Formats: sequence, C-alpha cells, structure tokens
Amino acid sequence: MGLAKLMKATVILPRTDTQEAVSKLAELEWFHALPSNSEHSNPNLDDLVLKAQKSFQDIEEVMRALGVQSETGIITTMFKGAPKGTTDYVIEDIRHFIEDLENKNKEILNEPKNVLIERNRITKELEEYNNIVVALKMAASLNLDLAAFRKLKRFYAEIFVIDSRDIEEVTKSLNELLVYSNKLNDEKSVVIVFGSNEDSERVTKVLRGFGYHPLQIPAHMPQNPSIAYAQSEVKVKDLEANLSKVSKAIEKIRASLLSKILSLHEAAKVAKDILEITRKPAGTKNFAMIQGYIPTPMKKTFNNLPNYDETDPTPIIAFVWPLFYGLMFADLGHGLLLFGLGMLLRQRGNGSIRTWGTLLAASGAAASLGGLLTGELFGFHLFGFDILAPFLKYLPFVGILSVSELSFDQVINILKVSVAIGIVHLLLAFFLRLRKNVRDRNTFFVLTHDIPIIVQFLAVVALILAAIGSGYDIIGMFGVNGKIHTEPVPWLTFMFGEWVTVDLVAKAAPPIIFATVGIMIYGAKKEQEIAAKHGHEEGGGFIGIVIEVILVRIIEMLSNVISYTRIGIMLLVHAALLVTVNDAFAQSGSYAILIGGNIGIMMIEGLIVYIQTIRLHLYEWFPKWYVGEGVEFKKLVPKMLYSNLIWRDNVITQKQRRKKSQ
Repeated sequence: MGLAKLMKATVILPRTDTQEAVSKLAELEWFHALPSNSEHSNPNLDDLVLKAQKSFQDIEEVMRALGVQSETGIITTMFKGAPKGTTDYVIEDIRHFIEDLENKNKEILNEPKNVLIERNRITKELEEYNNIVVALKMAASLNLDLAAFRKLKRFYAEIFVIDSRDIEEVTKSLNELLVYSNKLNDEKSVVIVFGSNEDSERVTKVLRGFGYHPLQIPAHMPQNPSIAYAQSEVKVKDLEANLSKVSKAIEKIRASLLSKILSLHEAAKVAKDILEITRKPAGTKNFAMIQGYIPTPMKKTFNNLPNYDETDPTPIIAFVWPLFYGLMFADLGHGLLLFGLGMLLRQRGNGSIRTWGTLLAASGAAASLGGLLTGELFGFHLFGFDILAPFLKYLPFVGILSVSELSFDQVINILKVSVAIGIVHLLLAFFLRLRKNVRDRNTFFVLTHDIPIIVQFLAVVALILAAIGSGYDIIGMFGVNGKIHTEPVPWLTFMFGEWVTVDLVAKAAPPIIFATVGIMIYGAKKEQEIAAKHGHEEGGGFIGIVIEVILVRIIEMLSNVISYTRIGIMLLVHAALLVTVNDAFAQSGSYAILIGGNIGIMMIEGLIVYIQTIRLHLYEWFPKWYVGEGVEFKKLVPKMLYSNLIWRDNVITQKQRRKKSQ
C-alpha cells in the first residue's frame, strides 16, 4: 500500500478517435478511469469489446475443461511450485492487441479443444453404453429376439424387468391377460405380457404406474438381450481404454501449455477490462470525454485505501504485526518452521500466494525471535540443550521472558510487558489522530478532545502503574487509611527518577483526569450546539455527553488497555499446550504424540493468534484514528504475472536511443 497525490485528468476528443485514446491510456498504464455510462457509444469500440469478451470466454471454457486454475493453490505451490515463464505481446494499439489474442487463441487452443471434443464424445458414448449394460444386465440370461416379439401382427407381447416383490400386484392388475414371469435373481424378475393389440396401451399404463418401462435395446444393436449385453460390455471396455489414453494426452497438453494458457487468459482479461471500462465515455454524440486520475509524481506502486491526508498504516503494521504475532506464538522451533513455510510459498508461488508467503515468513521470523526471548524450542527449554550452551552465552536476551515454570512471577511479568506494549500502541493511535486533526486545522477538536484524551490516558496508565507499585492496595494508595505509599512506580520511577512515588501519582493523577473530563465535556457541548445551529440535532443532550465522557470513554480506555493482555495470555496458552504435549511424550515415548501434537498446536494456535492479532488492530487501534475512506488506485493495465505488454512505439523509441548513443 502507498499514498500519492493524484491529479484529475480529462481528455476531450472526437468520439471516432476514442479507440486511439484508449490505446494511449493503456500504454500509459498509470490511469485510474472514472466510471461513466453514456448513452452514446462507438460502434468500432463495441465490436472490439465483443471480440475481447468472446476470446476471454473461449479461454475460460478451455481452462475449466482442463482443470486449470487462474491462481495456483497453496498445496500445489508447496509441492509443485507455481507456473513460471511469461509471454511478450508486442502491440501497436488496442485493436492489434485483440487481433493478436484471437490469433494466439487459434494457435494455442486448437489442440486442447480437439482433444477435449474427443473426450466429450467418448464420455457421452461411454455413458450410453453403460446405461445399456445396466438395462440389459438383468435380462442378459434371456435368449430371446425382441424384434421378433414386436413384429407380431395379431398379438401384443412386451418384456419388462421388474422387482420380484411386485409380480403379484402386476399380475392382479393384468388379470385378463397372460403374464409369464421368470426370476432372474433374489431381487429382479423378467415379466412377459401377452395380449391383443388393443391391450398395448393398457399394459404400458399399468407398468408405468409401478415405475417400469419396456426393455429397450438400441436399434443398431442385436435385439437379443444376451448378445447385446455381451457386445455392450466389450464396447465399454474399449471406450474406457480410449478415455484413459485421451485423459493422459490432456494431462500432457495441460503441462506443456499451462504457462501459455494462463498468459493468454490474463492478457484477454486485461483487454476485456480495459475496453469495458472505457467503452462508453461521457460527452455528446460526436465528442467523448474520458476522465480519470493520474499520480503526480509517478510512483512504482499504489493501493490507495487511506485518504490522501491520512497516515498510511502499512509501514506501522509491517512492524507491529510481526511483533504481536511473534510474542503470542513465541517458540524458536515453531517460528523457524513457519518462516520456512513462508519462504517456500514466497519462492515457489506468485500473486497472492507470494504475498501470504511474505506474511508467514515475517510472522515466523518474529516468532523465532520471541522463542529466543522465552527460551523455548518446541516447548523444551533452550538451556536444556548442551549443544546450544556455547552459543547462548553470547545472547544475553535469551530467556528474559521465561515461561519455563509458569510461576506467578513469570505470569505477572509477561502480563506487564503485554500491557506496556498496549499502552505504546494506543498512544501511537492517539498521536496519529492528533496529527491528522492538526493537518486538517481542526484546532478546537485538537484542544478539547485530542490533547485531553492523551493526557487522560497517561494519567489513567499512571494510576494503574501506581496500583501495581502499591502492591495492589488500590484504596490505600489514596491515603484513605492514613498510610503514605512511598514505593516506586514501575517504569515511571525508572524513567523520571526516585521522586516519582505511588503517593505522588495517586494525588496528582485524579485532578488531571477530572480536568480533562471537564475540557472534553465543554468541547462536546460546543460541538452539539454548532450542530444544532446547522439543523443536525443529535446526541442525548448534556446528560448524554457527561455519561459518554465519564463512563463510556474512561471504561473504554481501561478495556482497551486490558485487551492487550491477550498477547501474554496467548503466549502462556501456547507454552501450556507444549508442556502438555511434551509431558505426554515423556510418559509414552511416542514420537507420534510429539510430532502430531506440535503440528496440531501450530495449526490451531497459529490460526487463533492470527485472529487475535487482527482483532487488536481492528477493534483497539484503528477505531482511534483511522477513517480509511480512500479509493484504491487501479491502473488501467494492472500488474500481470504471466504476460508483458510491449508497445511498439516504446520499442521504436528505445531503438532510436540506442542508435543515437552509438
């Protein structure tokens, strides 16, 4: 993601020149077209749109039949790797591009289309003969000529294969006719009904009521069930062998043409999208107006989801995300495995899979570092490995967040670190909002909301730390029982000196909190009055403001800070699960328990930690400052994985430059 200042561009030209303009904009690439739906169109451009859509649909159908996915899956990427190689398309304009795609379609897709048609033919024929085999299987023991039966002139005779349990009911329903039955097996029987020609309709209706139809053999086959069944079985075996050969041929074609087909699909989609976006520009009948945005200055990449005047959160998240994930998933062994998986996907994948590989690798590296801080390797303590002892002495930070015993002191220490991280993270959000409002010159809001809430937050944090320093004597630290707490305040005394004591913080923080509450109530009241003057009656009046500022915001602030304890809690859960697995391994000696347990923890715990990391950003951090109402900058020609568009004008220009330099 990145931010860039954009400039709105408008191109006004004769509508007949729209095709040339679209070609130039596609060559420019860095053009974000604004949507328009004019009633006027260019017939030549409409013709190109139809051709592009047809080419894309043809490729889609072939890809679907071949089982080719536009994006390689994770499992395939891991074991086989994503397709490599790109195809160059040297083009003059958009029309030439479409014509080139049509020619390549015929050239590349001709062979797979023919093989697929042959497969469909064999599959259809195989299905027909399988149905014949199923229909004749029960009557295969009958050595009768059905054609002779149906050629009787004065009598009617028909053969049915029915369930044996229905023979009695069928016979009763046809009590005036001659019904001959012969049991084929325990479940099925063959029934031959004799009667006059006038009885044919009645017989058919009765048997159809039971769900049975006359035994039919295709006209091109012998009408003897026994002979027809034998021929059908032979035909089925031949067709299955042919289908196997064709399937192998399709696999070879798929492997040999995979990159070319993916490139063709990608290029056809780009051509189709370009034309669909620009096919009906605004304007009059004779003149077209194409509008859009171009970046100034030009940058390498854009994904402008924040507003231009907002801080881009991507660099911050790029650091904070691995930090959170690494602490919650802290284990050197698990981190290295996750890092290896991420690098594998990054190395062998492309597109979104490569992006996920980068995220997994960063998370795994952070988890490995977190594992060094906790001194854990697959739940075993690093100091328990003699082979690592010579190296660990050069790493003084190993084990400073030890979870080896899960004692009360260790748990409290980890939770303190979690809260400290949360305080810094939330303060960052408050300062980012302050920065945005200063840039927007919203001075009143800065003075009555942003600055007071930062001061209030720091005062609340100071009280929390003072409560910890007092040994959790929350009531007593305010001097209610006459005792004066001169204990140092965690972190504050270390940063500012010994003069910062619990008693000082307990006396100074409450007045500061009340003062900030008063300022915020005043600011909210003024905002409500201004809104009322403009006809925007909202809120619950003065009482609603007081309740929101005193109760909602302060309680929300406390809950936000407490929410960050999930970092330490997830670390402790991770350690406890590994201890359970390792204890089970120590008792049983089964490596299946050890390996399976670690895999299960990585899969389940890894997903839970991923969700918790997202939650801390979405619910605790972003709402404090981020609006995110920006629009993504979409290049007219996006970045492609399997294709390169080379415009002939650029090729000529490059050649001319080479000649001049020589």
